[in-house]
Amino acid sequence: MKLGQSDEALTKIKLATDLDPQLAIAWQYRGEIEMTHGETVPAIDSLSHALQLNQTAIALRKRAECYRKIGYNDRAEEDLHALEDLTARTMK
Repeated sequence: MKLGQSDEALTKIKLATDLDPQLAIAWQYRGEIEMTHGETVPAIDSLSHALQLNQTAIALRKRAECYRKIGYNDRAEEDLHALEDLTARTMK
């Protein structure tokens, strides 16, 4: 992605998630790349998979952004509340 080769990045990250479906960071990156391609629903699916494996602030924030984009404001708010909870837990 940083080299401006987003199509190749998407192909490679899909391969990574196929090879190791338990790698949360790969699912998160996949969702982020799908977002840049305008693939909002697939991005939500990928970010949801990442969050099932490991809840991170970035994945919650990105998924909330996707939900807002398609008008699922209630789900976006749920993610933002989960983000607040996660942040509060990590600050303790």
